[in-house]
Amino acid sequence: MNFINDLINFPFIFYGFMTSIILALGFGIISPFIISKEQSFLPPAISHSALLGISLSLLIGATQTEVFFLTLLISTIIAFLLSYFINNNKLPPDVFIGIFLTITMASGILINEVFLNNQANLFHFLFGNILLISKQDYLITFTVVLISSVSILSLFKYWIFISYDPQSAKNQGIPVKLFQYLFSFILTMLVIASIKMTGIILVNALALIPGLFALKLSKNIKTILIYSTSFSILTTIIGFITASTFNLTTGVTIALVQFILLVIGISSKKLIGKYL
Repeated sequence: MNFINDLINFPFIFYGFMTSIILALGFGIISPFIISKEQSFLPPAISHSALLGISLSLLIGATQTEVFFLTLLISTIIAFLLSYFINNNKLPPDVFIGIFLTITMASGILINEVFLNNQANLFHFLFGNILLISKQDYLITFTVVLISSVSILSLFKYWIFISYDPQSAKNQGIPVKLFQYLFSFILTMLVIASIKMTGIILVNALALIPGLFALKLSKNIKTILIYSTSFSILTTIIGFITASTFNLTTGVTIALVQFILLVIGISSKKLIGKYL
């Protein structure tokens, strides 16, 4: 009952809770594709590049909405660069991860230290803080998830085809590279929208664990999205309520809940398969 009362009486908890559920839906839809396309390097690269965008935004005195869009612009450029070099086999993905993670994050921290005199509390952006989530953030997140969900679901057959057999898809006349850039943009929107809740460090869990859970437990393609979105939303609700009840960091708690239930789910499947 305490959580329900807090949800009613404190707007930041209400908007934080609703935002987390909406984000869970968005990541639940896209997560299986991140795993199947073997692009688990993208979420951390995008999230760490966001620190540069946030610092630059604060440096020019941007408003809350402007911070989101400027960070989205910078992270999208970096995501597109990653996609371009990977698509053209310029260098292995892990090389770019090391480069971009280090350079963008270091640049953001340096701008905060030199030009902002450490005025920006980067800890909140690193690990998330629901106190930062406002009605405006909720509306932005709702719009982002709506766009991303429609983009994925309306072209679902194409995404499946490209994820599992990109060469055949290309031979069939499907613009594989265009879909790759679209995928990078969709993922970038979701990652940037989630930073205030999960933080730069922990967004990777929200982006990868639901998809891994679904791909390990689902028996066919049709149920993958059901497994992934259900797992993502359920673990987010459990994690959020647990964090609120025991005064814990929300993003950290959600990530741990997802990991624990992932281990339980995979272990249970192995045990059932062993004795049946």
